[in-house]
Amino acid sequence: MPNLKPLLDYQNLDIELKRIHLEIERHPDAARLKKTKSEFSAAKTSVSDSEESAGHILSFLQNAQKFYEEAETKTAELLASLETLPEDDVDGRRSILSQLESLRDRLANLEKRVGDRRKKSESAVRTYREAQEKGKKMKNAYAQVKERLDAFCKVQEPKINQLTQQLDAARAAVDPALMERYTALAADNKYPPLVEARSSDGGKTFNCLGCGLSLSQSAKSALTESGFCACETCRRMIYKA
Repeated sequence: MPNLKPLLDYQNLDIELKRIHLEIERHPDAARLKKTKSEFSAAKTSVSDSEESAGHILSFLQNAQKFYEEAETKTAELLASLETLPEDDVDGRRSILSQLESLRDRLANLEKRVGDRRKKSESAVRTYREAQEKGKKMKNAYAQVKERLDAFCKVQEPKINQLTQQLDAARAAVDPALMERYTALAADNKYPPLVEARSSDGGKTFNCLGCGLSLSQSAKSALTESGFCACETCRRMIYKA
């Protein structure tokens, strides 16, 4: 049977370190920080979208203003032409009147669209202001929550550093092959990688304490003979206490 005590000592330290990191990860302020950051990002996106929308509206209104000016000039030219036409030039008058009616219809349609854009503009401005205000609040809230979480992490820092140093020292005492298997299992979320075999019938059957399933006959034989085997279901390393 391989000497598992150094690996068990290493795993105990590893479990304690992971417990502290999990405590930090599950701290209420960690969830608040994530939520606040998400809300700040949403407000920032809303500001950006409002600015983009305002840009489109401004471009439309500028083009509308240009069309109004051109239509005004064209109308004046058509009316001037109408005054100079002979009374009997029916076709010419009909053509000018048709152009004036077309301009009138286009102006009426444009006026409606301008009205719609103004409403959208007012909505964009409201959204922009609300998003800016919310963004400021979320930024301040984020800073406050982060400060509290950083303070909590700072309290844990000495213990984390101590455990990290102890882990580095403990690693040197572990058989390299066992350490390699342990690291691979931990990376694959088979945690803890080294578990005890449990029997409730005096050793007739054994269960893996990791996944809870019964060991096969071959795994049981290996466990009985050497006190160590691998679970064929979850691949954890199993030892017999």
